[in-house]
Amino acid sequence: MSDPTASIARRRRSDLSVAEGDTTRGRRPMKGRQVGAAVAAGILAVAGVALAGSPAHADGTLASYRVVAQGQGFNWTYDNPTANFHPQVDNELPYAETDGDPTRAHAISSLYWPGAAGGNLGSLLAVLGYSGFGALNDPVRAEASTSSTTKQATAAPTGTTMTASVVPDSGFTQEASSTASWVGSPLGSAGSIGAVSAVAKQTLDGAGNLVATASNSMADVDIGGTFKAGSIATAAGEQSAGGGTPTLTSTITVTDLTIGGQHAYVDGSGVHMGQPGKPAGSAVVDSVSKGLAAAGMQIYFTEAARVTIGGVAYDYAPALLVYWAPPGDTNHDVFTFGFGGAAIQMVTAGGDAGPAPVSGASSADNGTASGGTGGASLPAGASGLSAVPPSPGATSLQLPAPSAGSAPRVLGNRTQSLGNAGLATAHSPGGIGGGWFLLLALAAVAGAVLAPRLPALLSSVTASTCANDHTTPNRRA
Repeated sequence: MSDPTASIARRRRSDLSVAEGDTTRGRRPMKGRQVGAAVAAGILAVAGVALAGSPAHADGTLASYRVVAQGQGFNWTYDNPTANFHPQVDNELPYAETDGDPTRAHAISSLYWPGAAGGNLGSLLAVLGYSGFGALNDPVRAEASTSSTTKQATAAPTGTTMTASVVPDSGFTQEASSTASWVGSPLGSAGSIGAVSAVAKQTLDGAGNLVATASNSMADVDIGGTFKAGSIATAAGEQSAGGGTPTLTSTITVTDLTIGGQHAYVDGSGVHMGQPGKPAGSAVVDSVSKGLAAAGMQIYFTEAARVTIGGVAYDYAPALLVYWAPPGDTNHDVFTFGFGGAAIQMVTAGGDAGPAPVSGASSADNGTASGGTGGASLPAGASGLSAVPPSPGATSLQLPAPSAGSAPRVLGNRTQSLGNAGLATAHSPGGIGGGWFLLLALAAVAGAVLAPRLPALLSSVTASTCANDHTTPNRRA
């Protein structure tokens, strides 16, 4: 099983039941072996895309630039030691991305953006003994490009929407935008997934002002009755004036957060027990740590971070990651849920010699030290774009001191059980709450009923360039 703990960014030691070295890019659960394939199949079968629009014109005001904005409502993974590949499931739900340079603009959104397995779902089903699903190698999506269809949109009675457009509004010489949203679903006693959305946008005006924004939000999050949040939202924005040094802002906002039944909150430095200005005492901190250990859960916080790869800086908004290995599960299933981590890449010609530092951000460099601005020569990837790397690793939970003036406590791992017996309840004989697979089961049924319509649905939304054949920011092909 792949280690859900690899990271790039600087890490801080956790407070609540976090093992040393555990970190990951935000990811999420639901799933089980062939069931994972059924999820994508069901969602693909239910969506359709309508085409509209007229050609847009990309006016390269700057000497040269490249920009990418990417957000996902949340990312989840599922894995177990006996899986044929790792992780067995890895995808975004939903996903939105824009990218562009002086010659083109592109936008794509998808309700269910698959990882390695889902991105080749038709081939995977063939390996599993099912035939006739080759079209599933392309996920249903809304996609637009200045070189082909300039606007697409789709909506379903279930509350699913996907839009993509490269038609600039008045005052802009280039624009790309994409949105994807889903109403979510209750998962019975195992928790809930509320309304979730992802948005990405970039604009360029006649004065050479380049702006990119990405955001994601999710409501009514409940994981195993242990981690609950009224809403989780992150946003990242980056802008450059006339080829100058790009400046970044990023935020994370979490409301009505409880961990193990106790109030908690998130700020720029991490996750804390208690309420802003009223940190919880040591008894509460110890109790929650024990409760997380009993529930098989670990929680991580990722600071805003800049990662430089091949001379290109990628900026990430803060994020939360929940790692869950349900206790008593004889199959040793593991889930990860990643909330946030909107990402932006902006490289411009001209201006200062390097990118401005991100306030409060950690930094890791896997390439050269050059920054977001420079001469007319820009580091190039496939199709003129470099792929946005996975979200940099996570820093662990940072809890405040029980009393003002003393240093934060690092709790480490706890082995005792919390007195709250409700933390690890509602599990099947194997240890996994059946509610987590409710959505998968519904998707599987929908996929079986609508399978004959899939080729027509998918052919109606296939863009001139296959999404799996060109490089796009945070895609795992």
